[in-house]
Amino acid sequence: MEKIKGIIVPAGWDETGKVVDVAISTRNEEEYLIHKNEKGEELLAHQREEVELEGFLEKKKNGQVIVVNNYHLTSSFRSHAVF
Repeated sequence: MEKIKGIIVPAGWDETGKVVDVAISTRNEEEYLIHKNEKGEELLAHQREEVELEGFLEKKKNGQVIVVNNYHLTSSFRSHAVF
């Protein structure tokens, strides 16, 4: 299990321009696509917020994907945990 801290950013859009995929962008400019399980879907609502998440990394053709088990919002204006 990996721990990653970063900002949730848009990573994919549908034909109407709605964000349908998100990624976590780290301070050292690494980006991990977030798998669309239940926790991953919840993170769609937290774009541009800083989080620390725990999950398993999977290597895919188009980069690394993280399957999120838990996350914690770390932004100063939002500091509640979601587990």
